[in-house]
Amino acid sequence: MDGGRQQQLMAEDLKKEIKRNALVRRAKTRMRITRRSRVDVDETEDPDPGLRLSSPGRDADRTTVHELITPAATPPNPTQTTFSGRQTNSGRPNQDVGVGPSPEGISAEQNDFERGLLMSYLDYAFPVLFPFYKPSILEGGRAWLLTLAMRYPAFYHNVIGLAACFYCAVPILPGLEHDACVVKAQTELHSQMEKAVRGVQDSLKDVTQKGVDYSLAENVRLLGNIVQLVNFEVVFASSENWHMHLDAAVELFLQTIKHHGEGYRDVPLMRMMLEKLRGDVPSNCSIWSSEQAALRFFTAMVVYQDILASTARERASTLIGHYDGILSPTSDTNQTTLLDLEDFIGCQNWILRSIAEITALTEWKRTAKQTGFLDIMDLVRRGTPIQDNLRSGTARLQQSASSPRSQPPVSPYQPLETILARSYINNGLTASQLVDRSVVSRIWAHAAQVYLITVLSGWQPLNIQLRSHVAQALDLLSTIDNPSWLRTLAWPFCVTGCFATKEQETAFRNVANASGGLAMFGTVRDALAITEKVWSLRDHFDADAWDIAFCLRILGHSVLLV
Repeated sequence: MDGGRQQQLMAEDLKKEIKRNALVRRAKTRMRITRRSRVDVDETEDPDPGLRLSSPGRDADRTTVHELITPAATPPNPTQTTFSGRQTNSGRPNQDVGVGPSPEGISAEQNDFERGLLMSYLDYAFPVLFPFYKPSILEGGRAWLLTLAMRYPAFYHNVIGLAACFYCAVPILPGLEHDACVVKAQTELHSQMEKAVRGVQDSLKDVTQKGVDYSLAENVRLLGNIVQLVNFEVVFASSENWHMHLDAAVELFLQTIKHHGEGYRDVPLMRMMLEKLRGDVPSNCSIWSSEQAALRFFTAMVVYQDILASTARERASTLIGHYDGILSPTSDTNQTTLLDLEDFIGCQNWILRSIAEITALTEWKRTAKQTGFLDIMDLVRRGTPIQDNLRSGTARLQQSASSPRSQPPVSPYQPLETILARSYINNGLTASQLVDRSVVSRIWAHAAQVYLITVLSGWQPLNIQLRSHVAQALDLLSTIDNPSWLRTLAWPFCVTGCFATKEQETAFRNVANASGGLAMFGTVRDALAITEKVWSLRDHFDADAWDIAFCLRILGHSVLLV
């Protein structure tokens, strides 16, 4: 750090975020519960791989990364090499060395198992968890994940741990063989996440000693590791602890912007940082370096998580003032440095920016009520531009969805991307898939309008406009049969589902159940638990007290639906 009080506080906050540990023990408990629930399903239902959901409600066995990431009971030898390639007894700020995890002390069989998990994560788990992130081969694809994993042990162990989580949580085939695999994965989860946490602690110490302004690349790697821990927390925890990890990631990102993204008035901060991470990649080359690709991906995740967290916290998104330097103004722009969140989480930028603006309006309303100066006309005046933008944008999406897109003409001489697409091995999206993906943004747009109506009018389940948006969102949700897509729609599912009529309850449950085994690996189960709790209290709601934030806390803790 630069020695300033603010940066010292940031370092202490980050250390607190990364220092706790009991998650894995309780994670194993939850996994055993998950496995038992699958057995119950297998015994009572048709042996369909889809998992019928019930409201988990108060699941005391869910766990937290906050508990996982304390140091091990026995600290490592102070003279041994740390995960960043430095000697811990050396005060010199040496840089990370570009080597993978040391195989010393690891059997060839264990090494093969770990690398099998690594490739399984890259080939299967990651695409399922982030189904809209499909960088083309001309951008480098997802190679940056493998590069970072093989260069930086903390990232490597983090990925292996997430892969183990995936195969523990998502049902595959019942039987003794699968049970044995789950036991092995549980053991791997404990070992790998412990190593990952030590690596994050080491990286944190390094960044603290050198200063945030020392190395943008090191900041990006640390940001990625913390974001991965947030993802882990959300998957396995019904608790408040995601707040701390997300706050740490956001603060690190803000400090990184301050030291590496500012300086030129007309240059967006993302372009500034991407240029600094270019490395040996030529300026006219479309391939991103591994650090550039990591910055783009994890920045998108932090922005997205910060926005949805704000809907539960009733406060403006922390990063809202930086969107112009991060997010592209339109989805069809030709620029490549600013981010299009639709390419990462399936929802277009203008919708998520509108949700962020609603969070700011929510904070203003709450403050005005607390001080006794809430003017309803002023509230409506502030909300009208957001409402107009959402209405016009939704109309454009509807018009675009009804207009067929033509496929490019077939030619005997075609670029590699086209050949791969026609061979069904391309990561990119065809014209028909782009139309299908627009359904996701339309669902988000309807949910955003429900959110805004609630802020402007209070909890009014019979509001005609609100009922229309709920019905349209439900119709669109019912058309999606892609489980990985449904997993990413937990927030709009929850926001619209909270206003479901009794007649619509079954349809919303069917949507949640359509996510199958992925409901155990994400927040769909939490979204369903929230909606069912709201339904149970439908006849006792308080129009002045209930809002979306209230619903997101109705289980006894704030839920981050990402």
